[in-house]
Amino acid sequence: MIIAVAVLAPIATTVWFTLLGGSGIYYQLTGVIDLTDALNNFQFDVATLTVAQALPGGTWMALAILLLTTIFVATTGDSMSYAIAVVGAGHDNPSPVMRAFWGIAMALMAAVLLYMGAGQISALQQFIVITAIPVSLILLPSLWNGPQAAYAMAREQGIIE
Repeated sequence: MIIAVAVLAPIATTVWFTLLGGSGIYYQLTGVIDLTDALNNFQFDVATLTVAQALPGGTWMALAILLLTTIFVATTGDSMSYAIAVVGAGHDNPSPVMRAFWGIAMALMAAVLLYMGAGQISALQQFIVITAIPVSLILLPSLWNGPQAAYAMAREQGIIE
């Protein structure tokens, strides 16, 4: 798991961004596609799919991007709902009802944000940036307590002495 997350995922991401980004830059410079409007309007999804469709096998590449994005969102949502439910339950086996509640709550929040549109979301982003400073100060002790807790757990499990 550690190798997959810490080594393989960054390598795959670097290759993916290099190939797609490099192709986008090449196609833009040679005039094959025009990404100016999409990038100026922060429509990165449009730019990504435009570059993907310009590649050989473009339709398949675009479908692969959509499939992988869907899988990413689904697994991230599942992981987030599990993590929130674990914290709420206080143990690592939360009830399926609690996990479903948090998954549905996050899906509803995402739907509301999509419905609100870009102007409202930028206001929300500004609010998040402003509130991040006090929240960071609250989370600061975990930088000290987290490694201590991991060390104590490793001692309990007999991994270290």
